[in-house]
Amino acid sequence: MVRTETANFESGNARPTRPHDQSYAHLIASFFGVIAACVVWIYFLPGFVAWIEGVFTTEQVESIVKGRGYPGAEKEFRDHRQHLAFERIIDARIEAAIAAEDVSNLEKLTKMKEAEEARWERRKPEAVFVAFEHNVGNILWLMTYVALGLNLRVINPAKTNKMEWRNATIRGIGLFLLFGWPNWLRHLQSMTDDRVVFSWAQPDVSWMSSLMQEFRFLVWCILICRSWAVWLEIARGEMAAVPASGDRFELVEYLESMEHANARFHRWQVDSFVVGVIFLPITYHFWRIVVKAGDVRYLDSAVVFQLLWGLTWLITTLPLVHSLARCSAQRMALTVQAMDSKRPIADEVLRRMMEMKPLDQSKVLASLTAALLSFVLPLLQIIF
Repeated sequence: MVRTETANFESGNARPTRPHDQSYAHLIASFFGVIAACVVWIYFLPGFVAWIEGVFTTEQVESIVKGRGYPGAEKEFRDHRQHLAFERIIDARIEAAIAAEDVSNLEKLTKMKEAEEARWERRKPEAVFVAFEHNVGNILWLMTYVALGLNLRVINPAKTNKMEWRNATIRGIGLFLLFGWPNWLRHLQSMTDDRVVFSWAQPDVSWMSSLMQEFRFLVWCILICRSWAVWLEIARGEMAAVPASGDRFELVEYLESMEHANARFHRWQVDSFVVGVIFLPITYHFWRIVVKAGDVRYLDSAVVFQLLWGLTWLITTLPLVHSLARCSAQRMALTVQAMDSKRPIADEVLRRMMEMKPLDQSKVLASLTAALLSFVLPLLQIIF
């Protein structure tokens, strides 16, 4: 008996396309709604708290840290004072040399000033003061939140099911407790000599801003767990469509499966790009703090986000894997059918089937290479 199935997209038997009930107006509204919600959550609410707490500007953060006896901060303040004193002295001597028209001394003093400026640019700071207004992390968190929001609202719309969101919340809290420890450990190490970064979102600088930061990561964990659930649901549908051993097929069914696998590959490319946007900026940022700024307290966070990135990409790849498995099973079944058939056309059908491939190998290789390069890009900072 020939196996024929018709099912919806979730079961893996239909071409993955945009849901019909989503008009373009709805998609546009969802797009701008996600961006607006992310801007409010990442910028307006934390910014208001930072303004209330007095950690909105770099000067405010420095004034809070100054005098508290942090080893790195004290060294930074001392080095900065020495640098400013040197600049004042050298500038005064340069002005005196210009007034006296002492060309040789002027040239010497100019080289000394350039050398000091170069040293100051090259040096690894003893302390970095990060305020809300100039925090690059806010932009990176905005990017990852927008990518997550668009994935759940536009690209792979999640069902508005209270049970599903409740499960995602429970799993998100578990993920938060499991992977939030690097941030809590970093807070406990605030008085060590290894500390370089003094941020507006650290509890000894502003506990309210630190609490907002924790809520930011908690909501992120819930959204990533909901995204995992959506991708796994699609993967289960694709796996259910993989034929059982002994099923019989027509060539047209195999062609439909190849078309579906090709469409699934294009969706996988989009999902891989979304995963890259979610994880690449923030992971790169943490590794940069560790490697460039030298604050090893952020190493745990960098490793955690790198691992979550790899896990998420594997989850997004499962639907494509099962779709290709479906093609492979049908291909094998058709091969057996053609070899058992006594019809003259069987050899021609077998030959044509062997020539067909569900995916363009060059595109697959290029996509895998791009995904791998983006994954290792943050780690390259260790070498270069």
